[in-house]
Amino acid sequence: MNEAVVVLFLVLTAVYAGNNNEDCKIRFLSKPTAPSRLNLNVTAITTSFFHNLSSNFSDVAYRTLSAHSQIVGLIIKSPNERNLALNINNSLRIFPNKTLETNTFWKSFENGTQGWTPAFKDCRFLKGNWFYGFVTTRGNLSTELFLKLDLNQCDETLEEIFGGFQKCDYKTTKVSILLSSYIILSQYLMSK
Repeated sequence: MNEAVVVLFLVLTAVYAGNNNEDCKIRFLSKPTAPSRLNLNVTAITTSFFHNLSSNFSDVAYRTLSAHSQIVGLIIKSPNERNLALNINNSLRIFPNKTLETNTFWKSFENGTQGWTPAFKDCRFLKGNWFYGFVTTRGNLSTELFLKLDLNQCDETLEEIFGGFQKCDYKTTKVSILLSSYIILSQYLMSK
């Protein structure tokens, strides 16, 4: 009987590890998603951003990304210019053109939504991470801020990512498949 429990534990561990190493697939949620816990006034940041646009875009992007660690990127589009700035491994990268690697961010920007956009998963520079986007337009200028999404399986607005809340532990709000398997195995082995 002990062998069956050990085999079950090993199978669960392998399935869990396999799910975490699967190929990244770019995804967009079907509807706009606002963060459930946000300690940042994105409206004030975009207002400040528009007021500082007389400066060089890279300077404004650097100041914005440096001052707000929650923001990992931003886009600015004017009649004469369109740029994407991303904080990649604590280094500012500016992309003046849409590329295969930056397509996910541009697709989020171009979806036509004002305010919060549908959350999306990037599989290029910031591989495997999910992001919120916040778009603001003022006159002929548009900008989008990108914030990393907190993958809380108990957050009801993110049900589409997880396919439900069966993995949510409401007492601790943590994923507990592997931990639960370990506890069950430990309790079983201690009882023998």
